[in-house]
Amino acid sequence: MELLHKEGKKFGLTDPEIDKLIHSEREHHYHPPYSLEEKFDHLYNIAEMILADDVVKEGEKKMIKRFAIEAGFEYSKIDDIVSLLLEGIKANTSEEELYKKFRETILH
Repeated sequence: MELLHKEGKKFGLTDPEIDKLIHSEREHHYHPPYSLEEKFDHLYNIAEMILADDVVKEGEKKMIKRFAIEAGFEYSKIDDIVSLLLEGIKANTSEEELYKKFRETILH
């Protein structure tokens, strides 16, 4: 959540305004993308945002796991998916290579 506050302040929002936006978003249902590639892109973008400050907080990890679960991935593979994305982005692995590994993780 700290990342959301940090980014919100760049747009001139106050902490109470940001909290209100976060709360209102929780009341909306998430509609994940349909295709595997779009789901990957979405999770990849979330992982990039999480790593923007080079610190992965537990709340941020829970958030990306929640999105992966809501996207329909097997619960038993969620930790592997999240680790693959976060570690791959940290290591500057190309998005194409990460997608190949992502597919292998999902399909096996």
